[in-house]
Amino acid sequence: MSSKKFDVLVVEDEPAVLDSILAVLSTEVAAVGCSSAEDALATLGRRAFHVVCTDFELPGMNGLKLLARVAELPYPVGSIMLTGSDDYRRGTDAARYYVLLKPFDPDRLIGLVMQLARLAEMRRSVSALSSIAGERSK
Repeated sequence: MSSKKFDVLVVEDEPAVLDSILAVLSTEVAAVGCSSAEDALATLGRRAFHVVCTDFELPGMNGLKLLARVAELPYPVGSIMLTGSDDYRRGTDAARYYVLLKPFDPDRLIGLVMQLARLAEMRRSVSALSSIAGERSK
Protein backbone atom coordinates (compact mmCIF):
# COMPACT_ATOMS: atom_id res chain seq x y z
CA MET A 1 0.00 0.00 0.00
CA SER A 2 1.50 3.31 -1.08
CA SER A 3 1.07 6.37 1.11
CA LYS A 4 0.92 9.91 -0.21
CA LYS A 5 4.32 11.55 -0.53
CA PHE A 6 4.93 14.95 0.98
CA ASP A 7 5.39 17.85 -1.44
CA VAL A 8 8.74 19.67 -1.22
CA LEU A 9 9.88 22.72 -3.17
CA VAL A 10 13.64 23.12 -3.68
CA VAL A 11 14.97 26.53 -4.76
CA GLU A 12 18.55 26.52 -6.06
CA ASP A 13 20.08 28.52 -8.92
CA GLU A 14 22.98 26.13 -9.62
CA PRO A 15 21.52 23.45 -11.96
CA ALA A 16 23.89 20.65 -10.88
CA VAL A 17 23.22 21.31 -7.18
CA LEU A 18 19.45 21.51 -7.80
CA ASP A 19 19.51 18.21 -9.68
CA SER A 20 21.48 16.48 -6.92
CA ILE A 21 19.16 17.74 -4.16
CA LEU A 22 16.10 16.67 -6.15
CA ALA A 23 17.68 13.24 -6.73
CA VAL A 24 18.39 12.80 -3.01
CA LEU A 25 14.88 13.85 -1.96
CA SER A 26 12.90 12.14 -4.72
CA THR A 27 13.18 8.73 -3.09
CA GLU A 28 11.17 9.96 -0.09
CA VAL A 29 9.09 12.97 -1.23
CA ALA A 30 7.52 14.55 -4.30
CA ALA A 31 10.22 17.15 -4.97
CA VAL A 32 9.87 20.08 -7.39
CA GLY A 33 12.71 22.43 -8.31
CA CYS A 34 12.88 26.15 -9.09
CA SER A 35 15.92 28.24 -10.00
CA SER A 36 14.78 31.56 -8.49
CA ALA A 37 12.72 32.93 -5.62
CA GLU A 38 10.32 34.53 -8.09
CA ASP A 39 9.68 31.17 -9.80
CA ALA A 40 9.24 29.59 -6.37
CA LEU A 41 6.61 32.15 -5.35
CA ALA A 42 4.72 31.56 -8.60
CA THR A 43 4.87 27.80 -7.99
CA LEU A 44 3.67 28.27 -4.39
CA GLY A 45 0.74 30.25 -5.79
CA ARG A 46 -0.36 27.22 -7.80
CA ARG A 47 0.37 24.38 -5.39
CA ALA A 48 0.68 23.81 -1.64
CA PHE A 49 3.98 22.39 -0.39
CA HIS A 50 4.84 20.86 2.98
CA VAL A 51 8.46 22.08 2.97
CA VAL A 52 10.48 24.72 1.11
CA CYS A 53 14.26 24.25 0.91
CA THR A 54 16.07 27.26 -0.46
CA ASP A 55 19.59 28.39 -1.13
CA PHE A 56 20.57 31.71 0.48
CA GLU A 57 22.22 33.28 -2.55
CA LEU A 58 19.71 33.46 -5.39
CA PRO A 59 19.40 35.87 -8.31
CA GLY A 60 17.01 38.70 -7.39
CA MET A 61 15.31 37.92 -4.09
CA ASN A 62 17.56 36.00 -1.67
CA GLY A 63 16.54 32.96 0.36
CA LEU A 64 15.85 34.94 3.56
CA LYS A 65 13.31 37.13 1.81
CA LEU A 66 11.77 34.09 0.15
CA LEU A 67 11.33 32.29 3.49
CA ALA A 68 9.76 35.43 4.98
CA ARG A 69 7.19 35.28 2.16
CA VAL A 70 6.70 31.55 2.71
CA ALA A 71 5.92 32.26 6.38
CA GLU A 72 3.01 34.47 5.22
CA LEU A 73 1.28 31.62 3.38
CA PRO A 74 -2.18 30.73 4.73
CA TYR A 75 -1.09 27.18 5.60
CA PRO A 76 1.85 25.74 7.59
CA VAL A 77 5.07 25.10 5.63
CA GLY A 78 8.40 23.85 6.96
CA SER A 79 11.40 25.94 5.89
CA ILE A 80 15.06 25.05 5.39
CA MET A 81 17.91 27.35 4.37
CA LEU A 82 20.70 25.56 2.50
CA THR A 83 23.83 27.67 2.32
CA GLY A 84 27.55 27.65 1.96
CA SER A 85 27.73 31.42 1.67
CA ASP A 86 30.15 33.44 3.76
CA ASP A 87 27.65 36.33 3.46
CA TYR A 88 24.85 34.45 5.23
CA ARG A 89 23.82 35.84 8.62
CA ARG A 90 20.67 34.66 10.33
CA GLY A 91 18.18 37.51 10.49
CA THR A 92 16.62 38.47 13.79
CA ASP A 93 13.24 39.27 12.27
CA ALA A 94 13.23 36.40 9.79
CA ALA A 95 10.70 33.63 9.65
CA ARG A 96 11.42 30.43 11.54
CA TYR A 97 13.58 28.07 9.53
CA TYR A 98 16.32 25.49 9.88
CA VAL A 99 19.80 25.93 8.42
CA LEU A 100 21.93 23.26 6.76
CA LEU A 101 25.42 24.28 5.72
CA LYS A 102 26.75 23.06 2.38
CA PRO A 103 28.07 20.52 1.86
CA PHE A 104 25.47 18.68 3.92
CA ASP A 105 24.86 15.03 4.67
CA PRO A 106 22.06 13.78 2.35
CA ASP A 107 20.59 11.60 5.12
CA ARG A 108 20.42 14.62 7.42
CA LEU A 109 18.58 16.60 4.73
CA ILE A 110 16.09 13.78 4.16
CA GLY A 111 15.52 13.37 7.92
CA LEU A 112 14.93 17.09 8.46
CA VAL A 113 12.63 17.37 5.43
CA MET A 114 10.56 14.42 6.62
CA GLN A 115 10.25 15.82 10.17
CA LEU A 116 9.19 19.23 8.91
CA ALA A 117 6.75 17.74 6.39
CA ARG A 118 5.07 15.62 9.07
CA LEU A 119 4.83 18.64 11.35
CA ALA A 120 3.31 20.78 8.57
CA GLU A 121 0.79 18.03 7.80
CA MET A 122 -0.18 17.73 11.49
CA ARG A 123 -0.61 21.51 11.79
CA ARG A 124 -2.81 21.53 8.70
CA SER A 125 -4.93 18.72 10.14
CA VAL A 126 -5.37 20.59 13.43
CA SER A 127 -6.32 23.75 11.55
CA ALA A 128 -8.86 21.87 9.43
CA LEU A 129 -10.38 20.21 12.51
CA SER A 130 -10.56 23.56 14.29
CA SER A 131 -12.37 25.05 11.31
CA ILE A 132 -14.86 22.17 11.25
CA ALA A 133 -15.46 22.46 15.01
CA GLY A 134 -15.93 26.23 14.66
CA GLU A 135 -18.51 25.75 11.90
CA ARG A 136 -20.43 23.18 13.93
CA SER A 137 -20.60 25.43 16.98
CA LYS A 138 -22.37 28.21 15.02
